[in-house]
Parts: sequence; structure tokens; C-alpha cells
Amino acid sequence: MKKILPLIATTFLLFGCGTQKKEKVASEVIVSQAVSASLPQNLQLTGTLNPGQETTASPKTSGRVAVLLADSGDRVRQGQVLARLDANTESAIVSSVSKNLKSAENNLKTIAALYEERIANAKKNLESLKQSSEKSTDLSATQLETAKSDLKRNALSTLTNSTIVIQNSIDALDQILGVSVENRNLNDGYENFLGVTNSSTKYEAESALQKLIDLNENFYSVFEKEILNIDSPEIDTLDKNLTDAYSVLIQTKLTLEKTYTMLINSSTSSSFPESQLNSLKKNVSDMGENIEGLILATQNIRGDNGVASQIAILESQLGKTKADVSTQITQAELQIANLQKERDAKIAEAQSLITQLQGELGIQGTALANTVVAAPISGIIIEKLAESGQVVSPGLPIFKIANDSKMKVVLSVPDTAVASLSIGREAIITIDSLTEDKFQGRISKIAPSADSTSKKVDIEIEITNSDKKLKSGMFARAEFTLSSSEGVIIPHSALISRYDQNFVFVVEEGIAKKRLVKPGSQSGESVAIVKGLSEGETVISKGHLYLRDGDVVEIIEDGLNNKLEEKEGE
Repeated sequence: MKKILPLIATTFLLFGCGTQKKEKVASEVIVSQAVSASLPQNLQLTGTLNPGQETTASPKTSGRVAVLLADSGDRVRQGQVLARLDANTESAIVSSVSKNLKSAENNLKTIAALYEERIANAKKNLESLKQSSEKSTDLSATQLETAKSDLKRNALSTLTNSTIVIQNSIDALDQILGVSVENRNLNDGYENFLGVTNSSTKYEAESALQKLIDLNENFYSVFEKEILNIDSPEIDTLDKNLTDAYSVLIQTKLTLEKTYTMLINSSTSSSFPESQLNSLKKNVSDMGENIEGLILATQNIRGDNGVASQIAILESQLGKTKADVSTQITQAELQIANLQKERDAKIAEAQSLITQLQGELGIQGTALANTVVAAPISGIIIEKLAESGQVVSPGLPIFKIANDSKMKVVLSVPDTAVASLSIGREAIITIDSLTEDKFQGRISKIAPSADSTSKKVDIEIEITNSDKKLKSGMFARAEFTLSSSEGVIIPHSALISRYDQNFVFVVEEGIAKKRLVKPGSQSGESVAIVKGLSEGETVISKGHLYLRDGDVVEIIEDGLNNKLEEKEGE
């Protein structure tokens, strides 16, 4: 910049032969009128640009640098691999553990598939066993019911036949022996012809028949009451009646035997020929065979312990069948439970090994991953701090990276102005080397206290650097628009600040008068004076660099600006 110097008049006092006085030379100045107005206050601050974030990329383990994949000036993204350490040992361990883990996982799958198949087959066998046992049990139950039905039918048939045959036998024997009253006369006739009158065999036969008649009456009365008039007698009732019938049949057999003995001992006559005797013998013998058949039938039905025992045997067989089936089902279910338990134990064991190997793989994988040095942030590498082949330690920086997507500038603000600022307050940023561009900034930090010496507070302004025009180290200017001040407005060039004093030169009748003032807000080339100057007063805006209070001045036209600046720059 050209320095403005006052013009000195070209007229000098010439000295003659006598003594003459020096005349004062007027300084040429440019003036402005002070006007009353409201002027917004602009706060201008300067500082140097720095990256918004700066960090280093360091290894997490010690080792030899195998390869560097970036260099100073390279732009990198977060997570990008910048360097690799020698990882042959770590890679071999990871490969071995991975192989073992894969084998363990395959083993787990094999175990699961094997036991799944075995359990499925066991369940099929159980289902098949249940179905077959159900059929077997149903068949046994059906057979039992059939047996009961057959037994009841045979018992009833045998009882019925026994009552008929016994009664027929009694009637036939009574005709021969004449025990009953109605057959007594007929019997007398037999006795006359048989030749066994009052014989012992005749007496024995009659006694046996009488006993038979008595037994049969008791038996038949019970049979008629409990069997004959009942639609479906119970097994126990049939068994009891068969027992009674058996006794009567035995007595019938005994009576027939004694009657047959009597007939053998009988003699024939003309009135009772041998043919008639033989006929009687044959009838008695035939009745004996019938009785023998019924006795055998009764024994077959009752068995050794009666009809109920026969049924009990069948029921026992059915119960045993059910018990056997139940045991088989229980064993099949137990087999399935054991297989499931065994499967769970095998799977747990295999899973435990997998978990162990996964943990080991995680540890070894971390060790392998630690041999890779990645960019912790996106940005530009501003310094490379290691070379290939160099042995490095954990935390030792290999690269220094700056995130220049956002820049920051730290500025010092007078403590009198900091109250007007706050976090997020916007500022217009200009860069000396980028004169055509203006950038938007925001206050991101304000120091909690002022410097004890300078009485200034540091603030940090954050600037978005999307087009990457802003570089670290650039000189930046920040301007804030603060509150307006009321006062008289003069050009900022008219205000002089020296030795903690603010003053202006006021022109009064061609004389420059020094006036102490109190400045207020400033905007562009104007400044508001809040104390010490009145509206309408004339202040010197140019040409006052070397003025002193009381100097004579000459106000020149604005058209003389160029000439005045040239003189002041000499």
C-alpha cells in the first residue's frame, strides 16, 4: 500500500540581505462530514486454517512392515487398507484353526443327521409296534369274547342236554325198578318175570335211583330258576349248575351201572323172554354211554377248576398279551429317549468344540486383522512416517491423516465482543488467496475463559470444505455482523488509534484539531462514533498521517485523490 504523505507547498520564503520570518505551509487533506445514523457492527477476525480432524494410522501389533499401500498426498477413505505387516505366522494359524472348525461343523452335521435317522427309525418301529399290538390285543380280546360266548353256549347246551338225558334215564330206570308210585305196579310185573325179587342187586339199584331222583329234583329246580328262565346266564352261574349237573350225572351213571348189574343177574321165563331182557340191557347200556358223554363234556367245559377258571385263563392270557405289548412299547419309548439323550450329549460335545474353535479363531483372526493398518478416518495423508521393511510397534504412527472435508480456524475475540457470539453463530469467511470465493462458517467451540494477558477468548469456527479448495495453512478472515450502534458515522480511514487512544482530526477554520473519540460498531469502510464527535463536523479522512494538533490544512477536491495518494506514497 502506498503511504499517504501530506503535500508540502512549493512556496518558500527567500532570505534577502536582511532578516525575514518563515511562513507555515498548509497540509492538503481530504475530509468527510460526520452524519448521524445507525450502523451495524461488524467483527472481523483473522486466523490460519487447519483440518477439522487430524489423526494417525497405527498398527495394533508389532511386526515388520511388509507393504505400504499409500503415500503422502493420497486421499483415503475410512477403513481403506494403508499398510500390511508380515502375517505369515498369523495366516497359518488362522488357516489351521479354520480347517479344524470346518471339520467340527461337518462332524456336528453328521452327528445330527445320524441320530435324526436313528430316532426316526425308532419312532417308526414304535408306531408299527403300537399298531401291531393294538391288532394283537384286539384279536385276543375278540378271542376271549368268542371263547366266553362259546363256553357259555356249550355250558348251556350241556346243561340242557344233561337235564333231558338225566330225566329220560330216571324215567326209563323207574319203569324197570318201579321206585315211584305210578310205576310200582309195572315194577311188580317186572319182578315176577326177572327172578330177582328181593335180591340185593335190585335193592341197590332202587336205592341208587331214589337218590338220583332226589338229587335231580334239587338240581332241576335250581337249573330252572337260574338257567332255564334267564336269557344270558353268567359264567359263575353256569359253572355252579355244571357242578351240580356233574354230581347228578355221576349218580345217574352209578344207578345205570347198578341197574345193568341187576339185569345181568336176572333170569328169563316164557313170559319174559331173553330177547326182552337183552333189549333192557341194551337200553341201559346206551343210556350209560350218553351219560358218559355228558360227564366228559362237563369235565371238558369246567376243566380242572371250573368254568370260571377257564375264563380266568383266557383273561390272564389277554392280560399277559397286553402286559407284553406294554413292555415292548415302554422299551421302544425308552430306546427313543436314550437315543435323544445320547444325541443331545454328542451334539453338546461337538458344539462345545465348535465354540472353543470359534473363540480361538476369533483371537487368531484378531491377531491377523491387527497386521492390517487401515485409515481410521476419510481424508488426505499429510505425512508418511514409516517405510517398507521397518519394524513397528503397537501405537507407533505410520501415517498422519487429516480430514479436510471440514476445516477449522481458531480466532481470538476481545472479551467485550464474545458475549455477542454463541455456538452455531454463522460467519462469512474469506481467504486471501481465494479472493473471489466466500465461505460459510459456524462457531463450533468457545473457550470457557479469556486469556489473562490479552483479555481475549479463543473461538473455533468450522467450515465445510466440500470442493476441497481450502487448504491447511491458508490465512482466513472471519466477519460477524453484531448489533447496531447509534452515533455519527465517519469513514473508518478517519479514525486513528495510537497508544490505546482513539482520535480524529476535525477541521476548524483551516486548522486541524485533535479530538479524542469513542468508536462503536464498524461496517465495511464506515465506523460509528458514539462519543466525542457531533453531526455535521468535518473530519480529515486522508492526509492526516503526519498531522499534529493545530496544523494548518487545505481541503482539496476528491478529484485530487490520486495526486494525494501519490504524494503520500513517496
